Amino acid sequence: MKLTIWNWIVYRIANDGIALLARFFFPLKIVGRELIPKEGGLLIVSNHISGFDPPLIHSSVPRRTHTMAKGKLFDNKFLKWFMVTVGTIAVDRVQFRKAIMSAVSLLQEGHCVLIFPEGTRGKDGILKKGDWGAVAIALRSNCTIVPATIVGSNKIFPPGSKFIKRLPIEIRFGKPYRIPHASNGKHVPSEVLMQETMILMEKIEALLPVHMRPSVEQKKEWYKIPAAGNVHN
Repeated sequence: MKLTIWNWIVYRIANDGIALLARFFFPLKIVGRELIPKEGGLLIVSNHISGFDPPLIHSSVPRRTHTMAKGKLFDNKFLKWFMVTVGTIAVDRVQFRKAIMSAVSLLQEGHCVLIFPEGTRGKDGILKKGDWGAVAIALRSNCTIVPATIVGSNKIFPPGSKFIKRLPIEIRFGKPYRIPHASNGKHVPSEVLMQETMILMEKIEALLPVHMRPSVEQKKEWYKIPAAGNVHN
């Protein structure tokens, strides 16, 4: 993705502005920031509980980051201009493959990408089933993964509220790792995608407080290993 001076200026103003406001307005705690690799393709994978999550996590990463966001957000003309300018990747059912390949391309070029594998916000704050898209991207690009979590963002502007509440928010980054699967990422067995997605989500879960973790029964139902087969990306 080509980066112009204009893109960089808008990105820096937005990212640094959000970071500054967040640190002054909220009791914001960031844990594990030093674990984030400073260079090389990096996929940050986080839980998702609020519309505030993308900018808050994004601004906590000490390197330029491209966020994968719902394509519906691009329906708004201003948001579309802004997100395109700062390098956001649109994700929707129609162009799902295009979004994956855009992320893979950025990672292969050594950039950082932020993704929310649950696909939507969890209204109750409990971690939901993860989609295999994050694992497919990581395998295809052979990048490093950093699990991440955000806690408290779903309470700062609950339904019915007229104002944002000044409540504590905590963002955690886990240890970076790579998926040890010998593949070029083009033809990945479906059972490998499911297994690695479960492992990734468990790494995210380990960073969350107990009350935000799914039950053992839920995980058994979510991550049933399917019959052998290949998923073509």
